[in-house]
Amino acid sequence: MLFSDSGVPPKATMHPYQNPFGLNLSLGERIRSFWVTMGGFGMIPWGPGTWGSLLGVGLYMLAGNMSLHLKVGIIIAVFFLSIWMIEGLQRMRVDVQDASWIVIDEGVGIWIALLGWDGSLSMLIALFVLFRLLDIFKPFPISAIDEKGHTGLFVMLDDVLAGVFTWSLIYILSMLRVFV
Repeated sequence: MLFSDSGVPPKATMHPYQNPFGLNLSLGERIRSFWVTMGGFGMIPWGPGTWGSLLGVGLYMLAGNMSLHLKVGIIIAVFFLSIWMIEGLQRMRVDVQDASWIVIDEGVGIWIALLGWDGSLSMLIALFVLFRLLDIFKPFPISAIDEKGHTGLFVMLDDVLAGVFTWSLIYILSMLRVFV
């Protein structure tokens, strides 16, 4: 029996997805898992969002002297590709939702915040800490986006919004000459 009288699949038919790199996964699931965990960083058991953000900082630094337009284009492309990857996993495995090991959203969010980085260590630390605080505590309206649902779009959007707020606050602080 696939469905109970209530129309909800019984627990036995739900596939536990605790390890996105399990041996029983299809090639598509493995590729999507690699993407959404940012190469496995999301599997670090303590603070996966922080590790994903740190990797995001490193990847952003690899972009080096790319033009702002190219960086924004890459962010947009990764944003949409990540929605597709997350939703693909969610279709394959009903219990994925917004799993803590999905950290590509932190990567994209920190990339947005870093668009305002002036290259100084003090601003980099401020950007990172502020982004992580906004991502963890989710003040309004970030919390409202987070509560909308766990589709790929909303998994990505709360961190994008945290990145935009971080960029905006850092911009204001830099105008006040906090980072000299």
